[in-house]
Amino acid sequence: MVSIRGERRGRGWNQQAEINRFHQRPVGVPLASGTRMMSVPLRRALIETLVLTVGLFCAYLAVAQPQAEKTTWLADKHVASGLTCASCHGSAKPSDVTLDTCVSCHGSYKELARKTASRVRNPHDSHYPDLDCTTCHHGHKEKEDFCADCHGQD
Repeated sequence: MVSIRGERRGRGWNQQAEINRFHQRPVGVPLASGTRMMSVPLRRALIETLVLTVGLFCAYLAVAQPQAEKTTWLADKHVASGLTCASCHGSAKPSDVTLDTCVSCHGSYKELARKTASRVRNPHDSHYPDLDCTTCHHGHKEKEDFCADCHGQD
C-alpha cells in the first residue's frame, strides 16, 4: 500500500491517521496545489486567542461603561469645559459654591427657566425664587431632585 506522501506502508497502516498527520504540517509547508496551509494546532491557538480577546473586550465594556456613567458629576462637566476648581470654589481658600457663583456664569433663574422650559416640571421656574443651586446640583456627587420631596417623581 502507498501513503499520501508516496511512501510504502505495510500491514496495519491507518489511512486516516496518515491524512491527519499530513494536514498537521508546520506553517509554510506547501500543499500539492502550491498553496500554503496553517497547522491545526496553530489555527486552534489563534482561534482561542481571538475568542479570549473578544471575551475580555466585552467584559471591559460591561465594567467600564457603568463606571463612566457614575463619574459624570457636575464638577467633571465643568473640568471638561476647561474650568478649574478655583473657577467655582475660589482661589485662596476653597469655599462652598454660592448662588452668586453659579449665576455669574449660568445666568439668573429667569434665564435658566427659559433654557429648561421644555421640561414637564421646570425646576428653575419655581416658587422658591432664590433657592441655592447646590440644593439640587452637587459638584462632587449625584444631583438631587429637591422638588420631588413634595411634588413626587415625574
